[in-house]
Amino acid sequence: MEIIGWKMPRDYKLVVNADNHLGSPYVNPYKIEQMVDYVASTPNCWFTNIGDNCECIAPHDTKRFKFNKCEYQTPKEQADAFVKLLMPIQKKIIAIGEGNHEDKMFNAFPMNEYISEQLGAKIGGYDYILVMFDANEKLMHKLLFHHGRSCGTSRSVDDIRRKANIEVSVKMFLNGLGYNDVIACYMGHIHRFVIVEPSLENTLRMVVNTKTGQIDEVYNSIEDQNGDCIHADARWYCCTGSMMKTYAPSGSKGRTSYAERAGYAPAEIGFLVQTVENGRVVNIESVKI
Repeated sequence: MEIIGWKMPRDYKLVVNADNHLGSPYVNPYKIEQMVDYVASTPNCWFTNIGDNCECIAPHDTKRFKFNKCEYQTPKEQADAFVKLLMPIQKKIIAIGEGNHEDKMFNAFPMNEYISEQLGAKIGGYDYILVMFDANEKLMHKLLFHHGRSCGTSRSVDDIRRKANIEVSVKMFLNGLGYNDVIACYMGHIHRFVIVEPSLENTLRMVVNTKTGQIDEVYNSIEDQNGDCIHADARWYCCTGSMMKTYAPSGSKGRTSYAERAGYAPAEIGFLVQTVENGRVVNIESVKI
């Protein structure tokens, strides 16, 4: 677990990205360029990442890629291409994470270290925490990033229940990591957008008024985002989406992607944006491209 301290303005935006899978023939690098343009053109906007940035597989070496027309045929070529895509926002990058794809080839080529060093970014690894300070070195909040694992699925036939089951699964995994002092938790891996907002605030509760001896009705409020123990229902729990589409284009002569053959649902392409105002996380939203 890497702990990364970072000074930020009290008003800022943070783009959170994962699962770029550059090197897969089902990834359009132009989508990554659109994300880079968003970061570059948005004032007080920074970028951080949670891994699986490259396929880390030579497409001609595996049946995962029947549609073998990828420009980048080796993991090193994929890493260099990813660095080139992110170079325009080099000074806005906080950390580069690692996913299961990079992890499987660590002894052959330490891709996470290589990409981070080329971009001058912090090495995030598989999981890390950002500790955000303002210009006066006052703690604003802490953010947890973990590449993730297989979760966020549901077999319910009802759309509403299925969405709720997916959100609960993601929340249970990220909350179960045990870090009680983070205000937002992020994961990738499952190639879908999930945003579970805090549910504690504005919830009606009853308390005993010791002055009047009566029961009062009050609404919960989230006072601090930088305490040592933040209630589980006062946090955000999020999945970051993906840059890899599920299906092969028409005209591929019957060749299909492994995700298509497995019957995965269509993946929404894009990234997350966290908005901070006066040192407080006030919103997290998906940007679909």
